Amino acid sequence: MTWAHIQTRVWLSIGIVVLGILLNTAVSQVERRRAERGLAAIADAVLPAAQHGRDAEVAFRRVVKGYSDTFPMEGRSGLDRAAVEGSLLESLNRIGATRGISSESASSARRLAETLPPFLAEANGVYGSSPSVGERTTPESQDRIRRLAARTAVLTADLESLANGLSSDLRQRIDGLRSRSATLRAIQPAILFGTLVLALTLVNLTIRRSILAPLAETQNELAHERDLLRKTDWKSTVEKLEQSEESFRRLFATIPHAVWVYDVETLRFLKVNEAASRQYGYSAEEFEHITASDLHPPAEASRLQTILAQLWDSPDPVLPQGAWQYRTRAGDLLEVEVHAHLLRFKDRPAMLAVVQDVTDRKRLELELQSSQRLEAVGHLAAGIAHEINTPIQFVGDNLHFIQGAFADCQAVTQKYGQLHQAVLAGDVPRGVLGDLEKAIETADMEYLAAEVPKALAQSLDGVERIATIVRAMKAFAHPGQKEKVAADLNKALADTLTVARNELKYVADVETDFGDLPPVVCHLADLNQVFLNLLVNAAHAIGTVMKVSGVKGRIGVKTRLDGDRVTVSISDTGCGIPEANRSRVFDQFFTTKEVGRGTGQGLALARSIVVEKHGGRIAFEPNPPQGTTFVVSVPTGLPVPVSPDATVAVVGSMA
Repeated sequence: MTWAHIQTRVWLSIGIVVLGILLNTAVSQVERRRAERGLAAIADAVLPAAQHGRDAEVAFRRVVKGYSDTFPMEGRSGLDRAAVEGSLLESLNRIGATRGISSESASSARRLAETLPPFLAEANGVYGSSPSVGERTTPESQDRIRRLAARTAVLTADLESLANGLSSDLRQRIDGLRSRSATLRAIQPAILFGTLVLALTLVNLTIRRSILAPLAETQNELAHERDLLRKTDWKSTVEKLEQSEESFRRLFATIPHAVWVYDVETLRFLKVNEAASRQYGYSAEEFEHITASDLHPPAEASRLQTILAQLWDSPDPVLPQGAWQYRTRAGDLLEVEVHAHLLRFKDRPAMLAVVQDVTDRKRLELELQSSQRLEAVGHLAAGIAHEINTPIQFVGDNLHFIQGAFADCQAVTQKYGQLHQAVLAGDVPRGVLGDLEKAIETADMEYLAAEVPKALAQSLDGVERIATIVRAMKAFAHPGQKEKVAADLNKALADTLTVARNELKYVADVETDFGDLPPVVCHLADLNQVFLNLLVNAAHAIGTVMKVSGVKGRIGVKTRLDGDRVTVSISDTGCGIPEANRSRVFDQFFTTKEVGRGTGQGLALARSIVVEKHGGRIAFEPNPPQGTTFVVSVPTGLPVPVSPDATVAVVGSMA
């Protein structure tokens, strides 16, 4: 486990403790607010209601006692006391209007407040008309007094029940607050204890797994090494280690390619071999004072820093390897291929790079591509000569015709000159007019007036055809530039079709469907080679079918803009590609053509140009009901670098 993981676990433990404290505080705050609301409800509602209930009960008992004192005694003092007991109704009305008590108690108080006024009125009537002492009580009065006594007992019981219920509600609420307070006092220590236990457990596991376990493992390894040293000759072991290190140094120094190790964080060189010093012009000491970025052009240096910045963000990181450019101390720009490996060197994260200079190989590849392009033109030379010869022939024939017509016209012009001289002299012999008429008849001027413009137009058309072929040949055979430039692919395809016209016209009719394309940043000469290879292959495939059917085929050329990419589709009605050969179509030197007709490099070269040099794609698919369609797709702008191992999709199966 790394130090970062240990720090993460320690901070996680601290976070658990803080979380427990925060949780404990939050629970305490919530319960305190609930207790405050409960106490406020008791103080504002339940306690005053209970007090009013007791006051109402006491007031009613006073009323009852006042009425009882009125009956057996003479005088109206008791009746007067009962009549003035107004606190009874006031207490009941307050209880009925109080919010926060049970609805049952509030409704009971309101009911009693409504019942007592009629009762008091009736009691005043009964006790106020009662006989004085010494007088006899009538049976009717006794009956009314008994009923009134019964109602008095019921009301007394209701008031007592109301007072007891309010007191009970007060006690329950107080007991509830006490219970929640006791529960909170028990929960808070439990929360703190639980979080501390969890944090201590995590810290304990971290210490045991990240510190004690590696320490024990290291102690075991040291004990094992100590035992080995005791059992073996340590001096011999040291000598072998020194010999091994010396062998490594010699091997590192004698590698013919530049090899260096640099720190991936600071880009400082940690180790270089002699080949690196020899090829790039820096001594080993000078390498220690520069960085890996200093050897790159600005664009390449930015690319290196981007790759290294993302090195730790992926489980399968992209290493800075493949095709790169390096600059020597003298300023020379080298094309190189880098093989990189991530490792730890001198306890630092480092990159081991084996750098192979492929500048000469790249130059030879360019020369090979140019020679292959010229070789393709050479194979088409006879057809191109034929394409040029045909217009030259009818241009020559027309020129011979125009030469004869000019001689006849010149003879007629001479006769007109003689007639002009005779007219000026004032004497026109009949022989002059006869010679003129004979010359006009011999020249057949009406025929010449009709045919000479046609001959001139045909000659100009022939000259234009020859110029078109020459321009196409010039554009196709141009060696191109080292850097990509913007080019018109539609015009490039038209030029390629012109160059290959004699190869195509005898086996197929060509149909073009050019879409509106923006300029494409590319190596145009290389793409011309790709298009020519695909067109010639299509003609050969159709020729194979034509030997059997005797019917000309069809070649379709279509261009389209697809987002930020341009696609070129070249389809044919040829024999197609057999199932067994589809996986090998783009292999170097693979061909199914007879000896002398195919080298097996055309499609392999096309794939290399499209995929590796332009960051594009090349694929083929069936062209129902018969034939094949090759699709070339290249980006319109600068391509994203693509690994040479990029796979090329083979879509579908052939009919």
